[in-house]
Amino acid sequence: MMCISRELTIERGWLCTALLLCILALQPKANAQTTIVRYPRMRFASELTARNAFYVEYFPARSGVSINYDYRSSENFTVRIGYGEFSYRGEAPHYLPVSFDYLFNSGPHNIQIGAGMIALESGGADWLLGPRRRRINDTIVAVTPSGGSDGIFTADIGYRYEPKQGGFIGVVALTIMGAVNVAPVTMFTMRLGYVF
Repeated sequence: MMCISRELTIERGWLCTALLLCILALQPKANAQTTIVRYPRMRFASELTARNAFYVEYFPARSGVSINYDYRSSENFTVRIGYGEFSYRGEAPHYLPVSFDYLFNSGPHNIQIGAGMIALESGGADWLLGPRRRRINDTIVAVTPSGGSDGIFTADIGYRYEPKQGGFIGVVALTIMGAVNVAPVTMFTMRLGYVF
């Protein structure tokens, strides 16, 4: 009886050893070629998909409000155009802001530096920035332009929150405005809107 059980134990040992060798033989070798599987491209949160924005800009110092369209042409550049009106001291000159901005970005949080121009209806620059001054016969006098429109150059730096996938947009900026023969004026601006 002992002989029969010893023979079964030996046969089971051979069987386990053979099974183990088969499993090891079917395993991939360390130096075998690997197959590269390409998956469809996925969009990540860092990719820019929302390029258009509409927002309202507010100049608290001069009670100016404008409606603007902003286009983000690349990861770092935006172009905007708008239409607005100042309502200060009973007057209400209309204006058209145009600006180009560069964004130093880190996700939705950006530092914005920009330059542009505001076209105002006649006399608007004098109203907004103060009268232009010229020296005539050693006397400084105010000169009022005659007809046409006035242009004001702008520069701004500020913080811009804009998700790359779309949603709420908010900007707080320090804006410097100036024109020929007029001292520059500095004021804060706020922009709130939606990017899509």
